[in-house]
Amino acid sequence: LMYLLFENVLGYFLFFCLEDFSFQITTSKWETFIQNYNEFFKKIKFRAFIPFNTMDHALKNILLLSKSCLSNFLSDFLFTQIKINPQKFLLGIEDSKLATKIYEKNNIQVISNELVVEIIRGIRFHFEKFLQNFVHLGLRKNLNNLAFF
Repeated sequence: LMYLLFENVLGYFLFFCLEDFSFQITTSKWETFIQNYNEFFKKIKFRAFIPFNTMDHALKNILLLSKSCLSNFLSDFLFTQIKINPQKFLLGIEDSKLATKIYEKNNIQVISNELVVEIIRGIRFHFEKFLQNFVHLGLRKNLNNLAFF
C-alpha cells in the first residue's frame, strides 16, 4: 500500500495507490493505462489536500522543495494524514533527498523510484481534469485567487 505526495502551487495533495504497479510500468499497457483518466483514477485515489495559506506561503514551500528541504507545514500534513500505523504504508516521493528527510523527521517509510515517478507523471498528466472534477470549496477559493492558473 502506497501513498503518493503531489505538490502544486495550490498546496500538497496526497493520493493512495490501490495496486502494485511495479511489474507493469515496463509494459505497453502502462502507457495506455496512464493516459486513460477514468482507469487511472480507479486505482489512484485522492486522499487529502492542504492548501497553501497565501501565495507567499506557496512560494516558500515550493522553494524549500526545490532544495529538497522539508517544511514544518509539509511534515505536519504528512504526520496528520499517515498517523495510522505509518510502518504499514509507503510514501512515494519523487525526490530521494526529500524522502530521506521525511523518514528521519516523521518515521514514515518512504520510497523514491521509477514507479513513483511514473505514477506521479500520471497524476500530473491528468491534474487539470482532476481539478475540474474536484469540488472542495477551499480549493475553488484558492483557484480563484490565482490569476495565472
